[in-house]
Amino acid sequence: MDRIAPQTNSRVKTSAFPAVRPRLSVSLILLFYGCGISANAADSVYGSEKAISLNAAGAHSIVAADLDGDGDPDPIAALEGVHKVVWYENQLADSGTFGPEQTITRFALGAVTVFAADIDGDDDMDVLSASHGDHKVAWYENLDGEGNFGPQRVISTDNLYSRGLFAIDFDGDRDIDVLSAADEVVWFENLDGKGNFGPLRPISVDAPSSAAAWACDLDGDDDADALAVSVPANLVEWYENLDGEGNFGPSQPISNAAVGAYAVVCADIDNDGDHDVLSASLGDWTVEWFENDGSGNFSEGNIITTNSHAAHGVYAADADGDGDLDVFCASVKDFKLAWYENLDGEGTFSSERILTTAAVGSASPFVADLEGDGDNDILLASGHIFDTNVEHDDKVVWYENRLSEKPFEITSIAFEGTTNHVRIMWNSRPGKVYLVEVSSDQKTWEDLPETVQSGGWRTTFVDEDPGTGGERYYRVREWEPW
Repeated sequence: MDRIAPQTNSRVKTSAFPAVRPRLSVSLILLFYGCGISANAADSVYGSEKAISLNAAGAHSIVAADLDGDGDPDPIAALEGVHKVVWYENQLADSGTFGPEQTITRFALGAVTVFAADIDGDDDMDVLSASHGDHKVAWYENLDGEGNFGPQRVISTDNLYSRGLFAIDFDGDRDIDVLSAADEVVWFENLDGKGNFGPLRPISVDAPSSAAAWACDLDGDDDADALAVSVPANLVEWYENLDGEGNFGPSQPISNAAVGAYAVVCADIDNDGDHDVLSASLGDWTVEWFENDGSGNFSEGNIITTNSHAAHGVYAADADGDGDLDVFCASVKDFKLAWYENLDGEGTFSSERILTTAAVGSASPFVADLEGDGDNDILLASGHIFDTNVEHDDKVVWYENRLSEKPFEITSIAFEGTTNHVRIMWNSRPGKVYLVEVSSDQKTWEDLPETVQSGGWRTTFVDEDPGTGGERYYRVREWEPW
């Protein structure tokens, strides 16, 4: 059955149409549940900055994982300025805030990267860190699944100026190994699944000043390959896991023109089922992505922006609820956090959508559903010590995704003259089904042939045959069968 509520936006006309269609105007009626509220701008997704900590000295890296077993993600940060790894309990469901800083370690000299994974196989989330001042990769056992951590357990101090860090099963034995990038790209085998690690195993000794590492299956053979970047070599590269047991092939350059390449992640940007590669570069202010053919052969860089001054951290997640991956970037020298909408799900991106230009030392974004409302919020570590003459923010903050609060109503409607199509976008709800109807007089309505599956928090429908003149009205209804 379909349920109908009062009408709003009963005759909303678009802006001017091309001269070849002078008589056509497109209007829309939206029937929805609840009272009428005026539509928000289509790109107003995130709210204003909210503090988690304003005393996070040298906040350099941020992730989130459920450390206390209560089902919500807790922020974890590396504080370079005080050599600490800390976490903050997510108390949004109870008090609407985050708890105070809880120290995991004070002995990570120049802590720059954190990661969370179940290192010892006991079904809770442990924490890892990389620190460049003591060349250390270490992990910390979550002793009780409630966020009480044991002492630092050093994996290695042999990879000089440790920075890049990732955890994944490289050798197919179903436990979590560790990838490290610094003067070399190396990995450490979790020998027994309980967090006892073997010696350094080189992947590459020719990746000087590698600032970041990531791992995923890049060639479609169901094992984890390694990704890294080299700042002085302007290099984004990957290494094939040849046998699924952690024996790696030589460097395969993806780009050698990413000036000051500093961050890299895997993500399916074009929604074709394989992992593409996304990078950010300090020197040329560029965020770009490289299309994977599924076998580890990559395209030239597809530029997302060249206006991210000293691009430092990058991440991919669905910001706007339309089912594809958008891109987030933190840049150091313009104090900026911005995101870029994947407009078509195939890697065509919007211009920047700025959340802040006042995050001095903006270093690392991370995306998670902090409130449990089904949309992706943003975390930011802002305290990177890039210039000792500049006073850094030293803060950990978050930005609330407001999509789940938006009413069921239209955000845009447009006639596309080049294709003779009409494109409608509305605020929707995940899992719902919609009917689109058309009318020339708002009295007699005709269903268009197919129902429209929800795209998440925002849904787009394209009418490919809107006719050849006269007025045409659209009505969108949320539909439920008996």
